[in-house]
Amino acid sequence: MSTASMVVEMRTGGQAAKVAAVTGGKHLLAKSVKDGETQMSRRVDVGSDFEAHREAVESVSVLFKLFRQQGEELAEVPSGWTVTGAKFEVEWPADPERMSLIRSHFDGRRYVYNWALAQVKKDMDAKAANAEHRCVAWSLEALRKRWNQEKRIVAPWWATNSKETYNTGIADLVTALSNWRQSKDGKRKGPKVGFPRFKKKNSDSKRIRFTTGTMRFDADRRTIVLAVIGALRSKENTRLL
Repeated sequence: MSTASMVVEMRTGGQAAKVAAVTGGKHLLAKSVKDGETQMSRRVDVGSDFEAHREAVESVSVLFKLFRQQGEELAEVPSGWTVTGAKFEVEWPADPERMSLIRSHFDGRRYVYNWALAQVKKDMDAKAANAEHRCVAWSLEALRKRWNQEKRIVAPWWATNSKETYNTGIADLVTALSNWRQSKDGKRKGPKVGFPRFKKKNSDSKRIRFTTGTMRFDADRRTIVLAVIGALRSKENTRLL
C-alpha cells in the first residue's frame, strides 16, 4: 500500500519555493505551461510526515492549505490554524517623517501598478507587431520577477518601502487583468469590466496589504506593528485577535 503524501498549498509561488527550500520538499509543477515556459504551482509535496515540517512551513507563512494525496486523489485536511479577519482603525502618527513614510508606501503601490500595466501594454503592442514576441505572463510571480530585475533602474528609491508595497500593486493589476479577461470571455457575471487604466494620484485608493514580514499586536492591545512602517496606535482594543 502506498503512503499518502502531504501537500502544502501556499498563497504564492514564491512562498511555495521557500517552503520547498526549507523542507526539502518537491515544488510541484502547474498543470498548464504558458508561452513555452514551465510554471511552478503554489503546492509543495513535503512527504508523509507534515508535522516534521510544520515549523519550517509556518516560518514562511501560517496562511496555507494542507492536503493529503493518495494516488490521484487530493483531499483537504485541517492545517491546525483558523484565520480570523478583523478591522482596526489606526491613528495617523504625529511625526511628519512617519507620515511621509506611510504616504511613500501608498505612492509606491500606485507606481508599481502603473509600471506593470505599462509592461503589459508594451507586450501587447509588440505581440501585435510580431507574433513571435514572448510576453511576460499576467501573473504575480512573472511580473514580480520582471520588477525585481528592473526596480533598481526604474525606481532607485524602492528600498524605502516594504516589499509588500510592490506585491500589492502587482497583485491588484493581476486581479484587474483577470477580471477583464473573464468579462471579455463571458465567464464573469455582472457588468462588463473594461481593460485596466493607469492609476491617478488623487483618485487612487490609498492602501497596501501586508502578508509577510514583521507583523504583530503588542501586549498593550493598542499597538499594531508592520514591517518598515513600524508601530501604529489602534483606536480600538485589539483583544478580538
